[in-house]
Amino acid sequence: MPLASRLTTRPTTTTTTTTTTTLHVWCRYSSVLEACCLDVDVSRLSQGHSTLVGERGLTLSGGQRQRVSLARAVYSDRDVYLLDDPLAACDPDVALTVFRRVVLDLLVGKTVLIVTHQLQVSSSSNSCCCCCSSFHCHFLSLSLSRHWNTLVYKVLSNKLRFTR
Repeated sequence: MPLASRLTTRPTTTTTTTTTTTLHVWCRYSSVLEACCLDVDVSRLSQGHSTLVGERGLTLSGGQRQRVSLARAVYSDRDVYLLDDPLAACDPDVALTVFRRVVLDLLVGKTVLIVTHQLQVSSSSNSCCCCCSSFHCHFLSLSLSRHWNTLVYKVLSNKLRFTR
């Protein structure tokens, strides 16, 4: 990715696209911006979607940069998403909102692998791999317990031991 780039990968229209297709593309684009909590940020920029960011343009905060990266990934509409702590630089309220809107709403039916330290997202997963140290990993299934957060806490605090 170039050092200076446009804020988002805004969809472009061509003369061969139909009105329905263009409307669908813009609806998807708007829903991704809203899900990543970027709609307010973009509306505050002087040139909106066309604002230049990076070394020669506007400087974004760490949370904004992560949300822009997440928006670019989600907009690409793939089957599998590998997310390495995508909300680490966001404050907890924004992180939870973005997680719910993106992972639980927009990416329904997709395979999403998230590496994170935020335990609040573990209750929404089908399975969880808790890495307590470099030598011990515990794979947990949501069906193991209705008290998911308690189970994860016990694993992470070494109060629950697994045997083979």
